[in-house]
Amino acid sequence: MPVTSHKNLAQRLDGRALIGGERRALAVIVALTAIGTLAEAGFLVLVARSGIALATGADSVTLVRDISLSTVWVLALSAALVVLRFGTSIASAGLTSRAIARATIRIRRTFTAAFLATAWEVKHGLAPGRVQQLLSNYSRTAVNVVGATARGLTASMSLIALVGAALTIQPYITLAATALVLILGAVMWPLRRLVKRSSQRAADAQVAFGTRVNELESLALEIDVHGVRAAAAGCVDADAVDAATALRRSQFAQLAIGPSYQLVTYSGIVGLLIIGLNVGVDDIGTVGSVMVLLLRSLGYGQSLQIARAQYTQADVYATSLGNEIERYEAAEPTPGFALPTQTDGIRAINLDFAYDDVPTLHDLSFHIAPGSIVGVIGASGSGKSTLAQLLLGLRQSGGALELDGIAIDEADPSWWRRRVALVPQHSNLLTGTVNDNVRFLRPEITDAAIRSACKEAAIHDEIMAMGGYDTHIGERGGELSGGQQQRLCIARALAGRPQLLVLDEATSALDAHAERQVLDALTQRGSDVIIVAITHRPAILDICDHILQLDAGRVTFFGAKERHRHNMLEQR
Repeated sequence: MPVTSHKNLAQRLDGRALIGGERRALAVIVALTAIGTLAEAGFLVLVARSGIALATGADSVTLVRDISLSTVWVLALSAALVVLRFGTSIASAGLTSRAIARATIRIRRTFTAAFLATAWEVKHGLAPGRVQQLLSNYSRTAVNVVGATARGLTASMSLIALVGAALTIQPYITLAATALVLILGAVMWPLRRLVKRSSQRAADAQVAFGTRVNELESLALEIDVHGVRAAAAGCVDADAVDAATALRRSQFAQLAIGPSYQLVTYSGIVGLLIIGLNVGVDDIGTVGSVMVLLLRSLGYGQSLQIARAQYTQADVYATSLGNEIERYEAAEPTPGFALPTQTDGIRAINLDFAYDDVPTLHDLSFHIAPGSIVGVIGASGSGKSTLAQLLLGLRQSGGALELDGIAIDEADPSWWRRRVALVPQHSNLLTGTVNDNVRFLRPEITDAAIRSACKEAAIHDEIMAMGGYDTHIGERGGELSGGQQQRLCIARALAGRPQLLVLDEATSALDAHAERQVLDALTQRGSDVIIVAITHRPAILDICDHILQLDAGRVTFFGAKERHRHNMLEQR
């Protein structure tokens, strides 16, 4: 399915917004429920009166006033009403399940679109596993508002229909019992508020636990190396206990709704009996019919209370998702529309950058001509990764960084994305085939371009030995070695024929022979391609034309490679 705009739903994402798109389905469900419940009410009345007729030996059943039918016809009518009730219930179940599926698609599509469109700094600052937690667990719980609404409407309509039927038969006793139940039902209000508070605590605890688990998975190597398995298990256990405790309290509050409602409604029934004894009713069939209808309505009343509790819990999750989407939207960068009209390369003009008002880059000025290979060096924390993100257009440079004469911030992002590529230090692969990973969701990349890129990345022969380009490489490339994973990432970057190629320690997992093959291919790129290599590896620095050295966010050297070497020799 295509990813559509996320703005319409996200403007007010909560329980009401999710069910807003399902009004038609819910209206049909209500209509079907009304028909089905009236059929059920008729069946219950017939059963009650038939039982009394059989007990008294009568061969006919009195329905209303002077209207009566033979026992055979009453049984046939009862069977027809049962079938009608079953048919409407099955139809309602089908409509409800489809509505839940549509809401699930909508909320996940909306969240995904908002997350992908937000600024890189927001994505980069998210805790590990947070997106997965929100997109899977939170969305799965949030869409319960649709199911809870459908169940609540079904229960409400059934309750109204049954009470209406009872009113038709004996209004005074029914009204008295209903008034008692409504008065006693006011006692349920504090319990519903408890359900909402406990649901929010449970939701927060589940996110904290999910974050901890993802940290455990990503730091598995470090945990083994440093021998802190017991401490790591203790951290996870503490969060697991907190999450389980919060969930237990939330579930207890929800489960307590049912027994509490039973207490309230059964008290109403006792009140009904007391009223009946005091008022005195001669028609035992009428009393029996009313009692059957009201007793049956108790189940629907209990279902309504449970549905309200489920809605309250699900709405907490839906609102949390809505808040997250709004945060993503608020940080969504404004796209530019400019396209270059000249070939001038990349130029920094007094470039400054800060994270949360903490300066990271200071007054950077340089010019990288088309066809240049520039090595960026510097100590950890000197600003190399920040500069790379600015060059790739992941962060706003404030107009101080230009491409071919226009500010990168103002360039058409779709145009620019087709002309840049990154080979990160840590290889990240898709679960799929070799073709899937090199093409990387870009249908315009041809099979010929994939093969050419893999040859340049010195991995073509190994791919053919594995079985070819349609070979499945395991979950996130788990069946490949570290060097093979890195070369696939290099092939992915080369396949799009980028105008700017950023390498972030891109050959760190390669042996000397494979590294030399890759570097030889890079030096053969066209004269319009700019390569910016963040590295400390001598082999990469050897192919560079220029060196850009950073220290504490400032340029301490920018010039020809030979002059940098000369300066280094003089310093020694």
